[in-house]
Amino acid sequence: PAGYSDLARGKAPLLPGDKLAFTFNIPGEGPIATNSTEQGRKNIGTVLGKIESLCGKPRTAQASSVMTMVSQSALSILRGGLSIYGIETNERGACDFTRSKNGETGEVTIKYSSPEALPFKFEWTATVGTDGYVTTTPMRFAADKAFLAKDMADTAQALKNVTNFKNEPDDVKERIANLVVENAGWDPDLMALLRMDNGKVACGLILDEGGDVRSDEKILAKLEALRKNVEELRAATKGDKRAFEIGLQQLTMLEGNALQPGGIAKMCETVAKADIGAIRNLSKDSSPQDVFNAICRMHAIVQEACIESRIMTGFDKAGGLEVVSLNRFVSGLVFARCDTRTLEGIRDAIYNENGMKVKIALDELFQDH
Repeated sequence: PAGYSDLARGKAPLLPGDKLAFTFNIPGEGPIATNSTEQGRKNIGTVLGKIESLCGKPRTAQASSVMTMVSQSALSILRGGLSIYGIETNERGACDFTRSKNGETGEVTIKYSSPEALPFKFEWTATVGTDGYVTTTPMRFAADKAFLAKDMADTAQALKNVTNFKNEPDDVKERIANLVVENAGWDPDLMALLRMDNGKVACGLILDEGGDVRSDEKILAKLEALRKNVEELRAATKGDKRAFEIGLQQLTMLEGNALQPGGIAKMCETVAKADIGAIRNLSKDSSPQDVFNAICRMHAIVQEACIESRIMTGFDKAGGLEVVSLNRFVSGLVFARCDTRTLEGIRDAIYNENGMKVKIALDELFQDH
């Protein structure tokens, strides 16, 4: 169909004559197009019959869900997923999909992906159980193939230069770097995270506490957990690019120790609702009391935002680094809500003579308790 490239420019791609068509390529048969023409409407019944045959006639709930997932209804994930990257689309969005069936469990899996003509790539999957219930994976996104290829190559090279890991034999470095990059997939944010802070996150993924290379299974498990952190942060910051970028930078402090699902969303939600007036009002003219109030407020926000995540992840049993990392993550989200003038005021207020005295006294107070 025409109009695929319009999606990248924020336009709804339309077929010639403003008729949207879903074309089904069924093995052993010619393409079957469904659209608003008389024949197109008849073809919908043909497709439904093929789906019922695929699922098995006793599984009407599954067939109904599969039919829904190969219709415009399934593209809600595409609309929501692309909007995070500033790309607008609607139910007419261009998308390819393929389906497969697990012969043992009877589950039908549908993989959605970007047509070749698009200047960027995306994918997600939906799995329909025999009871009709549907589970989907998050949509993964990347820019055009040339950009993606360079991004992957840069990330692989960065991984090979990670401290301690760079001393491994070349064949080990090559294999592990390619393993991580290939499984990072189409998420440029995840790959950017792996390159940050001299590869600190990558070091946490690849090497254990003794400096030995982890097993492939352990590396991939930690990478997938970290991917979920990135996806959750992206969703939780709701298009706030500044908050996302600062949060991503702070995730490097976790060195591959992923939070449990819901932890990042909870922290982002808490910070977004927190009253930060005492922090925003700081300036070079702030009194010691103003500085005291602001630092106390920051500590309160950090404590409130982290406490549930610590419980969920068992950070009460973890070392100080993980706790410090979470504290910095929350502080970064707070500062993301401040403009440049406010940040300069905070710096001037905290690092003048009065501010330093108050900060030292507060640090000692919180350390004692």
